[in-house]
Amino acid sequence: MKIAKVIFLTVTATLLVIFLLGLIGLILKTLKVLFVVALVVALLALVVMLVRRVSKPTSKSGYGMRELESWDKMFTDYKQGTDFKTK
Repeated sequence: MKIAKVIFLTVTATLLVIFLLGLIGLILKTLKVLFVVALVVALLALVVMLVRRVSKPTSKSGYGMRELESWDKMFTDYKQGTDFKTK
């Protein structure tokens, strides 16, 4: 009876170790896949960032609509001979 108990415990411990090693292997494989996916996403983000930077126009107007309307009003007042600042 003692020998059967020793064999049973040995088989149980061996199966537990094999299961845990398989689980660790699965976790490492999953982490490897996640790392590769994160690397691909980071490279794609870098490419998109570089493409956006390259496709930007070289001369961009820094004026919004409000500033452009103000300049238009100043030019109209100048043509009419009135002072824009005194209005």
